[in-house]
Amino acid sequence: MRFVAILALCTLLAEPGFAVTLRVGASSRPPGLGNPYNSISTLASHSRANILDGLTVQGPDGTIDPALAISWQATSDLSWEFKMRPGAVFSNGELADAAAAKATIDFLTQGDSARYLMARELRAVERVDVIDKETLLITMQYPDAILPKRLSLVMILPPRAFADMGLDTFAQTPIGSGSYILEDWGMQSGRTILSANTTSWRPPAQIDRVEVVAPLRDSIVRLQALRSDQIDLTLNISVDEMDRMEAEGFVLSVALTGTIQSIALPNVGNPDSPLQDIRVRQALNYAVNKEVITDIILGGTTYPTGQGAIPMSVGFNPDIDPYPYDPERARALLSEAGYGDGFALRAEVMRGGAPTDDAVYVQLAQDLARVGVGVDLQALIGQEWIRKFFSGEWGDADVFSMTWTTNAYADTIRAIETFSCEKPGAFFCAPELLPLIHASNQNFDTAGREQQLRDIMATLHDMAPSIFLYPHSIVIAHRPSVEKVVVGSGGFMFERMRMSEYGE
Repeated sequence: MRFVAILALCTLLAEPGFAVTLRVGASSRPPGLGNPYNSISTLASHSRANILDGLTVQGPDGTIDPALAISWQATSDLSWEFKMRPGAVFSNGELADAAAAKATIDFLTQGDSARYLMARELRAVERVDVIDKETLLITMQYPDAILPKRLSLVMILPPRAFADMGLDTFAQTPIGSGSYILEDWGMQSGRTILSANTTSWRPPAQIDRVEVVAPLRDSIVRLQALRSDQIDLTLNISVDEMDRMEAEGFVLSVALTGTIQSIALPNVGNPDSPLQDIRVRQALNYAVNKEVITDIILGGTTYPTGQGAIPMSVGFNPDIDPYPYDPERARALLSEAGYGDGFALRAEVMRGGAPTDDAVYVQLAQDLARVGVGVDLQALIGQEWIRKFFSGEWGDADVFSMTWTTNAYADTIRAIETFSCEKPGAFFCAPELLPLIHASNQNFDTAGREQQLRDIMATLHDMAPSIFLYPHSIVIAHRPSVEKVVVGSGGFMFERMRMSEYGE
């Protein structure tokens, strides 16, 4: 099994007077371009995290570090005080101060902003007050112990420019306080251009220009671009190409992410579905040979899991093991539940996230067929899957691909809420979990809260709201001239990366 490492953030020294361009091959541009409120930036949509800042940012070990806010404290169970970074400005000259933070939070807590994904992170906010230019007071409707974590996802925008432009126009020409300024999304040229923001509180250490070549949807196309010196770095390459790329002199690394791949097993919307029975859901978990998927199809770049978290996430339960591959146990549970003759499922799965997606889904369908469960696989493109995720309208799909995501702020609560009645358009609902979820959100005792989350995760393992599969891993390949690759929760941290002076 290949060694799987979590690429940590690191601070790099700059070489004064040395300017360089980094060329990156990506499968896509950010969904919604510069709109930061309807999706979370990931390695596949990396630009926004370099342009925009939140009040806080997730650190390398999952801790929440200062960004536009340099400190914060809960002044009561219902109030938080944030101290803003003195002198921080947006690239258009507006101050990134308490008034800017208030304007952003006010926008997201208005009624018509409820449709945005990030608005849910602020659902407990009652009021925001500016005490002075560098002091923000947030009053809550009910206690929220992880508000500083949630705010790492809420990008602060320049209030005057945003009011003039509106979100749609802003998405085309985003303005932020981050390390880079957007010059061009590359709709015509195919190259998104980022240039150094010299007024940022976190200016680039060395790389002052980034060219993101996108969309290069096929991994082979991305590798060809790397081999032909059109790009310096790319990601999501096929595991079948890893040995060959290393033999050709390229540098490869594997980043384990906090996104857990699964197949959702809904208990909402169809009272006659076999999935209403916990024994059926557990049987489907026993039926899938996850070791074949992780060790062979995914080349040992990840591992089977039985929960929606990785070890660095708050709430990860070390006592939970993956469901073992046990088709006999699966058949026995199906028979016990009254489905000894099997049944059929229509599965909608999102394709294009990784080169191995198709092979994984085919293996899963074959395994389920061996215990009498037929699977009709139907592919969804990304935008259609996202629409269904937000609306909760899955049509005639019985099951669908779904992720447990702790990437956002290395905390299991976000993933737990996705597989609960809390999610708008919920697909799985266990009402008995709601008091436990609410209690964990309101618990300011760190150790006590983590134990609550571990207990919830153990219960969800047994409830089997999904077929638990594996944490996503991302294979990154680059030329030796890229000396440091730095990855954060929002994607590549270009400002902390480093290249040699004139390539190899």
